[in-house]
Amino acid sequence: MAWFDSDWLYRVKVTVDSGEVDADLTDFPVYVDLSDLPAGFFTHVKSDGSDIRVTKTDETTEVAREVVFITTGSSVGELHFIADGTLSSSADTDFYIYYGNAAASEPAVTATYGRNNVWNANYAAVYHLQEDPSGSAPQEIDSTGSGYDGTSEGSMTSGDLIDAQISKGLDLDGSGDAIDIGTTPDWSETDTFTWQTWAKTSSGATKTIIAKATNTAPYTGINFYFGNSKLTLSFVPTAGTSYQLVRRGTNTYSDGAWHSFYATYDGLETDTGIHLYEDGVEPTYSISTDNWSGKVLDTTKRLKLGERDGGLNWAGGLDEARMSNVVLTSTWVSTEYSNQNSPATFYTTGAEETNGVAEQPAIFFGMNF
Repeated sequence: MAWFDSDWLYRVKVTVDSGEVDADLTDFPVYVDLSDLPAGFFTHVKSDGSDIRVTKTDETTEVAREVVFITTGSSVGELHFIADGTLSSSADTDFYIYYGNAAASEPAVTATYGRNNVWNANYAAVYHLQEDPSGSAPQEIDSTGSGYDGTSEGSMTSGDLIDAQISKGLDLDGSGDAIDIGTTPDWSETDTFTWQTWAKTSSGATKTIIAKATNTAPYTGINFYFGNSKLTLSFVPTAGTSYQLVRRGTNTYSDGAWHSFYATYDGLETDTGIHLYEDGVEPTYSISTDNWSGKVLDTTKRLKLGERDGGLNWAGGLDEARMSNVVLTSTWVSTEYSNQNSPATFYTTGAEETNGVAEQPAIFFGMNF
């Protein structure tokens, strides 16, 4: 049996269920809820998780990983790693989490197997929204390393860091609370993109999830929001609101629960090039307006989470916001939803192993201890 490195004393096998993977996917970022690992993990791992390493099925080939946080005393934590190569939809895929090396240190974020490389070049920005919004600016860190860190606005306090779908997230007050990222990253009317987040919806919401737009007439820019509690992606060019590109789902969300929302756009300037996904599934659409061809976006608008610059603030929770420069496929979206909605169903975890052998209780003179 192979072993990553003899300095790492323990490991746990994590097996991704192929039945949860809706197509063969390349460089898929797998989320692991560390509380799913056996109790021995929290006994033997370093308190900051800096000794955690992840390998592919051959048990030795390392892949990039990000330890977002770990609290060993409470047996909780959040880990993401890249399924480097193909994550199969036809055969289960094994990975190994190694730990138990007191001399190990956290890889540099730019290192081959460090944080940034969990997120390939298709990702413009990734926000886990785990940071205290009342801390020193910028509070919300972009895990891709592109430097698009976000600064909290409004009256956010440490109490606005709440339990969320994936560990922690932010609670926005619907008034001035938001995360300001700045004028970049940027998208024009002919650029492809995917915007996604988990959001805790509230009653009667006409509120912004993500926007690169203004809240003053003519409301120019891109707005991913809820209109009358229905998921919507709209584009308004510099010329004003008479020329819009809009798609809106038919489902109404006002239940105070966490939901996964995606918007993709293919850059071809038609409403059919917009796809929305709600909890991993594309809805039917009630609005599609296409007076857009040849119009131009003002790309200088500020990119914000939870606000169309100047208003329409989100009331409720936000968690795990990601932005990509590609159109994520429906099978990628549904697989990601499966992983994040119910991680313990997406994968199974094995027993703790020591040097390749499952750890057993010591036996002395015929007695177990």
